[in-house]
Amino acid sequence: MTHINFNNLDECIEFLQTDFNLQTIEIQNIEDFIIKSSQVHFEIDIKEDKSIQIKNLVLKI
Repeated sequence: MTHINFNNLDECIEFLQTDFNLQTIEIQNIEDFIIKSSQVHFEIDIKEDKSIQIKNLVLKI
């Protein structure tokens, strides 16, 4: 399992679009909340079967 930390949502989306060739990533209801927060921290686990899990999402306002 690969463990990667991102400090902002843009880094995460860029990584997913580039490394996994995901051209469409939709962010829905939490987008405004995340944009207004002063700090966003979350982790992505990439498992052997190529599944992706976003975890430990922390938003500080």
